[in-house]
Amino acid sequence: MATQARLAALRGELKADIEQVREELKTAIDRLALGIDARLEGMGTVIADHVQDTDQQLDLLAGNGRWE
Repeated sequence: MATQARLAALRGELKADIEQVREELKTAIDRLALGIDARLEGMGTVIADHVQDTDQQLDLLAGNGRWE
């Protein structure tokens, strides 16, 4: 009986540990996703700025604009 009670207690501890790890993984994945989103947003801004600069340079070469 004592062995079965101990096994039940260990199962409960294991389930609690698994749930804690699951929550920690969810948090880590969420943080990673936020970091990836921020990097992609930053890259999009850099790309958009580069495209705008390129458009302005092409306008200058064509004589249709001025550099800002």
